[in-house]
Amino acid sequence: MDISSDTSMVIHDKGHTVPEIKYLKLWDKNTISPLKDYLLHTRLVMTQKEGVCSLAYAVSQAGSRKLLYRAGLERLDPAFDIMLREFYEGTNGEEEHLCLSVLPQLFDQHRRIGPENADSDINTGTDEYR
Repeated sequence: MDISSDTSMVIHDKGHTVPEIKYLKLWDKNTISPLKDYLLHTRLVMTQKEGVCSLAYAVSQAGSRKLLYRAGLERLDPAFDIMLREFYEGTNGEEEHLCLSVLPQLFDQHRRIGPENADSDINTGTDEYR
């Protein structure tokens, strides 16, 4: 394990639970994985910026109290994932909070066999068949 010169990232190489990059799928097929510049089986732990989608996350007890207060007693104008992003980035009147992310992610979505445009109710997708 190595802590990068940018202290906002920890690099853990030779991780036995990390698949090779060729087995990782990215949301956008045209995006190149940030892991391409690292050894095989490397996991990055870093501060999160501009995150969206609330697939899976862990929150400290103090953080969950603040989130519940924000979501329950104050107005919940944006979508939940956008509220989380505003919460940790400190935008739109929020106080900044620490948020860490791992790459490759530990959880992912299952994509069933069938038309890709059935995957989301907010994105049109493509006419491709999986």
